[in-house]
Amino acid sequence: MNKKMMTLKSFLFKNVLLKTLVLTPLMAGHAQATSEPNNDVTLNDISWIDNKYFDKKRAVIDDLGRENFGTRLRTSIQDIQLMQRILDGQHVTIFDTETHKALGVVLGDIYVAEQGWQWFEYKDKQGRSSAVCIPKTTHCLFPLSMMTRRLRVSTEHDMARIYKKGLDLMDDVAPKLPYSTQEKIKPEPPKRDKNTIIVPF
Repeated sequence: MNKKMMTLKSFLFKNVLLKTLVLTPLMAGHAQATSEPNNDVTLNDISWIDNKYFDKKRAVIDDLGRENFGTRLRTSIQDIQLMQRILDGQHVTIFDTETHKALGVVLGDIYVAEQGWQWFEYKDKQGRSSAVCIPKTTHCLFPLSMMTRRLRVSTEHDMARIYKKGLDLMDDVAPKLPYSTQEKIKPEPPKRDKNTIIVPF
């Protein structure tokens, strides 16, 4: 009887452990959205210290571009190509966390330059992080996390696809740019509350 009980307990423990190991990374990879106003979240302007940190990170990517490809950062959509060349040329490893963050800063700058979004300091119960948000809203993306969570697993990624992933997540809440003529046919997205905060990945 004791052996049967011990075997059952061992089976249940292994089953729960397996589910935890499998489900946790999968759940972490999905976008988290809330339709309720989140009073525990505050958005503040990026501080002087954060701006200096961002400048250092931009310099890392700029230096990689100049030294290896003769190309500098342009703070435009063209920087997607530079980041792709850096990844394809294996100029960053899965262990190079600081360069992962530098690529995240550049990715955020592209959203700011091309979409008119803004950098903000995002604070909640979990701490603080840097986000790009649609002005005068709480709709945000976290480009540093978008890059670090991918690159710590593999450096083989399609930067254009990552950039588009962020646009797709914000598509149904972002204002349409003037003179936009390329309307995509797609299923109607789920409705979200005005105070939705999109936390990707």
